Amino acid sequence: GGDNLILLDVRAPEEWEAGHIEGAQLATVELTFEILDSWPKDTPLVLYSNHGNRSLDRASYFRAYGLTNPRSLDGGLEAWLALAGPAEEIRRHLAQAFPGARVAAADATGGGDHFAVTIVSPAFEGKALVERHQMVYRALDPLMARIHALQLKTVSPGEA
Repeated sequence: GGDNLILLDVRAPEEWEAGHIEGAQLATVELTFEILDSWPKDTPLVLYSNHGNRSLDRASYFRAYGLTNPRSLDGGLEAWLALAGPAEEIRRHLAQAFPGARVAAADATGGGDHFAVTIVSPAFEGKALVERHQMVYRALDPLMARIHALQLKTVSPGEA
């Protein structure tokens, strides 16, 4: 608590696992009660959900229980991702498609259509390079129309 802004993801745990804003905390029932019971009432909270609807409801809930500084991220995670850019959208899709994987994605040229992606996932264990890349292409299918070039590094944890 205190003077530091706290970013709270109010979505379900499975949504959190699929991808969340770096530095955010999942607003579990336990954390919610801790905030209500023992945090300073003026702690700056920024709450988000996928589109901002659930976070608006949760901010109202916190205000009803006496917190003075809860806010909802306008537009939610979708708006955040739009501002973060397509590399973050790619990273999020791949993190969802490969649970437990370490995923990094970068805009290789700054133009928004050439990307470098590294994925370390147990799903690649025992698979040939072509098969690994096909798995990635399938995961990115909804985004492929906007991707001109994709540099991939796909490794299993034992190869990392």
